[in-house]
Amino acid sequence: MKIAWQNCSSLNDANLVLFGVSSSDASLYKGSEKAPQAVREASHKYYSGATLSAERFVLLPESGVIKKGLYDFGDISKGEIVEFVSRMVSLCKVPIMIGGDHGCTFNVLKALNSLHKRFSLIYFDAHLDMVSGEGHFYGSVLSDASRLKYLKLNKSACIGFRAFREEELKNARKNRLLLVPASRLEELSIARIFSMIKRRVYKNVYMSIDIDVIDPAFAPGVSDPVACGITPLQLCSLAKRFARLKLMGCDIVEVNPKRDKNDTTASLAAKLLAEIAASIK
Repeated sequence: MKIAWQNCSSLNDANLVLFGVSSSDASLYKGSEKAPQAVREASHKYYSGATLSAERFVLLPESGVIKKGLYDFGDISKGEIVEFVSRMVSLCKVPIMIGGDHGCTFNVLKALNSLHKRFSLIYFDAHLDMVSGEGHFYGSVLSDASRLKYLKLNKSACIGFRAFREEELKNARKNRLLLVPASRLEELSIARIFSMIKRRVYKNVYMSIDIDVIDPAFAPGVSDPVACGITPLQLCSLAKRFARLKLMGCDIVEVNPKRDKNDTTASLAAKLLAEIAASIK
């Protein structure tokens, strides 16, 4: 099954290339390996239908028609991400990944780093993900990314976090990462937060969305839920604004269908994907 909003039939015609990664290696609980197909199925179940004459239709994103060619490549393995993303970017296509565990994001960042362009990371997550004192650790994506030459954390931002260790906070401040905890989205307007981050980041931006950034009342299907998260509307509003920047690629990760309720989280991920795709210039 392909994503409901696919609007071109070949990779050659695509501007945006969607791909799934069925991996839960770096998740706290198994289940995120089922996310790519769950998100695709949700896109059809909740955002498409048929007329009385059996003609199929797909509901438009709120942002309007997806004008860029969107092609669903299907799934690849975690070990294929670096080569695949490098190839897509060399073909001037924007890769959009459905994970899978958040560790998949680091493989994408390694591919972008090999292109020798300075770039920024906009990172939505309930967790700060900067553990560095325990060797391999499932929650260390930002810590691992800090070692990449061309990704500059002092020109990047972590948004929506509310669970962290003292070590992680020290590491984030040491790397001068812009920190926007979940509570700040209640205190400041979306427009102000976007403006603050836009001034910080480079022209080239990668956006990573761990779906657990959303409060578990709205997104129960995650491996590591944390109370007092941001709302789906706050996330969607910010993500659409960031998509209008020079986006090198993006991902939506850590949907866990095994822990979901009535496909709520998979449906939300599908909606986010469509809004981002429709917002990319």
